[in-house]
Amino acid sequence: MNMKKITLGCSILLAGMLFIIGCNKKTNVAPEQDMEFQSSKDASFANSIITEIDIIASYLGENLLSSGYFSKISANGSITTNRDTLNKKLTVIYSGSVTCRDGKKRNGSIIVDYSPSNATFGSKFYRDAGFVAKVTLNNYWVDGWFVNGAAPFVITNNAPINYPVASTKLSWTLDGYFSILPENLADTSAKKMVWKGKLIKTLLNTQDPAILNPTKLNSINWVIYSQTSGAPVNGALVAYTGSVTGVTKYAISYAYVVDETKPDKAIVRDFKCAPERISAVSITPTLTTSYSEWHPFISGVASFTSFGQGTTEPRVIDYASGEAGAPCDNAGTVTIKGISYNIDFAK
Repeated sequence: MNMKKITLGCSILLAGMLFIIGCNKKTNVAPEQDMEFQSSKDASFANSIITEIDIIASYLGENLLSSGYFSKISANGSITTNRDTLNKKLTVIYSGSVTCRDGKKRNGSIIVDYSPSNATFGSKFYRDAGFVAKVTLNNYWVDGWFVNGAAPFVITNNAPINYPVASTKLSWTLDGYFSILPENLADTSAKKMVWKGKLIKTLLNTQDPAILNPTKLNSINWVIYSQTSGAPVNGALVAYTGSVTGVTKYAISYAYVVDETKPDKAIVRDFKCAPERISAVSITPTLTTSYSEWHPFISGVASFTSFGQGTTEPRVIDYASGEAGAPCDNAGTVTIKGISYNIDFAK
C-alpha cells in the first residue's frame, strides 16, 4: 500500500515537472532578415570614385585640356591642366578645394604618364590603339576623401592597331589598387576603404560619328551640347565589366563582380545623363548656365558578397531600380534572399 502511494506520488510529481517544462518552452523565433545595405553602398561609391579618375584621365588623354569639363563652378580655387609632349605626361592640378563641373570639390593633382604607349605606331591619345598610361595621384582629395594609389593605376587601350571604327567597339582595361580614406583619420567610426580591381570599360557607341569621327583624327566627344540651348544632347555610353575586391567600413572585405560574359548586365554610364542637371548659374557678365558633368551608373547588375559577420548572404546590386529602361538617377536595388530593397547610392 505504501509502495503504491509512493509510486502514485512520483507519477504526479513527474507529470507536474513535465507540465512546467512544457509551459516554459521557448517559442520559435523567426530568423532576423538580413537588411544591411551600407556595404553595398560603400563598394558602389568606391567604384564611382575610381572610375571618375579614369574619366579625368580620358579627358586629359584626348587633349581636351581647355574643355568645359575642366572649368570650375566656384569663385574660389583653380584647375590647371598641362600637356608635356617631351616627357609624355598630362597633368591636372586642383587647388583651393575647387568645385568642379560635377559638383565635387577637389584638391591635389593627377598625373597621366603615357610614355609606356606604343611609340612605333605613334600612340599618344586615349583613343589610340597601343595607348597605355600610368596614372599617379599626389595628395588627391575629393569631397572629404583622400585617394591614394598603392600601385600605379594602369589604363590600356585594347583596340588592335589600325582598328576600323565601323566594326570596333573601343575598350580599355582599368587596373588599380587604391586606399580611400576619410579626411578625419581620427574618427574610428569613419569608413576606411580599399579598392583593388580590374575593369573593362567599353565605349558602346563607338560607331556614332558624332562621338568618334571615323578618321580617328579628332578627340572623342564625351558630351555633345546643343548649339542653341547649351544643354547636353548626346554623349558617350560606356559599360563596365570585371571584378573588384576590397574593404569597406570596419575592415570588412568584399567581392564585387560584373559578369563579362553577360554584356546586357554590364554597369552603364551615360554621359548625357546628369541627375543634377544644372551645376551652376552665373549672371556676370551675362547669364551662363553650367550643365553638370556628374554621370552616375544608371543600369547594370553586380553580384556582391560582404564577408563581415551577419552580412555574408550574397547580394545582387541592380543600378536600374528594377525598372524597364534606364532612368537617369542615382538609385537602385539590393536583393538579399530574393527580397529587393530600394536604395539611394552615395554621390
